[in-house]
Amino acid sequence: MHGNNLNELGYADPYLFQVKVFDLQGNSIENINDEIYNGIFLSAESIKLSNNSLKYISQLLQHVQNDSKIWLGGNPFECNCDMMWMRDWLQISTNVMDRENITCGSGQWKGKTIPFLVIFDTFLFHL
Repeated sequence: MHGNNLNELGYADPYLFQVKVFDLQGNSIENINDEIYNGIFLSAESIKLSNNSLKYISQLLQHVQNDSKIWLGGNPFECNCDMMWMRDWLQISTNVMDRENITCGSGQWKGKTIPFLVIFDTFLFHL
């Protein structure tokens, strides 16, 4: 499914629960249905979501298998208080393989690496 101009993952066909490697890099994915996070991604060994159009990801992604590998870089993530969980998760997760390429996609933090954003008195700063 790499590079197929997909823009949404909304339906979890039962056969997808058997797939171990999801290579969804280089599409135009903007949205992923929670059904995908809850089922398919929980059993996957490799989830490649880099270079899409994702602004948000579900907190459910934190619950993948311990040995799963995840790629998220190259997406225009929104950096706001609602996404601070993501920054915290990226700082400690051993699942994410490209954390240095996961950046804010807009606003004053555009281009800043999310795992290195810090909070100080409800303001975000970049180290």
